[in-house]
Amino acid sequence: MRPILLFVIGTRSEALASGPVIQRLRALPDAPFQVRVATTGQEDTELAQALMVTGVVPDTRVEVKQPHLADANLNAALLDQAERLLRHQLPAAVVAVGSSATAWAAGLAAWFKGFPLIHLRAGVFAKPGSRPMPDWMHRAALTPLPALHLCPDETALEALRKRLGDQPVSLGVFDPEGKPRGEADAWACVVGDPADEVLAASLASESEPPDPVLSMPLPNGSVPSESDLRRVIAFLSRREHHANGLRPLCEALDALSQRHPARHFVAVHSLQSHICDALVALLPRRTNLRDVSPLPHPAFIREVARSPLVITDSVGLAREAILLRRPLILVGAYSETESLAVLAEEARVSYRVIEMDQAAIESAVEEILGEEPAEPVQVFAASPASERAAQAILAWWGIVNPLG
Repeated sequence: MRPILLFVIGTRSEALASGPVIQRLRALPDAPFQVRVATTGQEDTELAQALMVTGVVPDTRVEVKQPHLADANLNAALLDQAERLLRHQLPAAVVAVGSSATAWAAGLAAWFKGFPLIHLRAGVFAKPGSRPMPDWMHRAALTPLPALHLCPDETALEALRKRLGDQPVSLGVFDPEGKPRGEADAWACVVGDPADEVLAASLASESEPPDPVLSMPLPNGSVPSESDLRRVIAFLSRREHHANGLRPLCEALDALSQRHPARHFVAVHSLQSHICDALVALLPRRTNLRDVSPLPHPAFIREVARSPLVITDSVGLAREAILLRRPLILVGAYSETESLAVLAEEARVSYRVIEMDQAAIESAVEEILGEEPAEPVQVFAASPASERAAQAILAWWGIVNPLG
């Protein structure tokens, strides 16, 4: 039996980033390992939607999610289940993605059990002076552990080098099309972000039927017209904005919807109970203001692509908005990363970073909506990040040989 390369994923973002890599590795006829995928219960509906888009079928599932599960309890449950998972699967190497609680648990469990760790989306740190919750702690714990760091860009690689500068870890860098040479405690390379490939495919999927949620009658009973389709999209999911932390946004959207009756505003749920319950309780329903359940990824991307403004605290959605050249408000300085700032500069897209404050949100929205709207992006070309990531894993595997 071939050794196991185990991907552990638990969120929409992780599924979108890892999906193209998983599919590419599974398609290799002579791969030196078998690819297995384990999912956790950190996110449910959002994760299932992302898996459906990428076509990845998990091999096993770890159940940990419960309603209103506290942060510490979630992390503890994920770490316990991740250790159990690794004892059962006995992988030759483990792949974790990003900086979620699932990635943190998979990384620590792999380290505890002595399995080599591969980290996809490595080096994506918040800007200096910011400590986003809980990402900062997750990243700090994960960074010294991987045997292979797969960075999305040169900015992330440089940030990784700086963070490892005071660690007892020697880092070697290689090109995915080459091979690691020499000796090092860990290896790193720049592969791009495979989620961009899913973004491009979702944008191109015009054959998809209209999303049934957004095609439903408006609160006044009328059916949305073509002029209603360019909606201001708000999506927030960070821990800092749980429960009553969403009140400033909801009150700002309410005030804006009344001042701009011809504009349509949509708040998209994260199905974390602290977000979902807060939106239901705090956001008024008006003809031009509504909250909706999480949308399938292709439908959501098409909404973002034609939106006059995206408001979010999600680094993943912020990246998608920048790539699609959409006006963007990032809520919370802790949501901004070094890579995101460089990407925006390269794409010549400006965005505003504001605090969760009603007056600040209203002012920023008014300013952006008063500007000449950019034309929606029709086609987006993604770099072959999944191919580069697969090449890097194969090159590292052949040189390092996790089975010794």
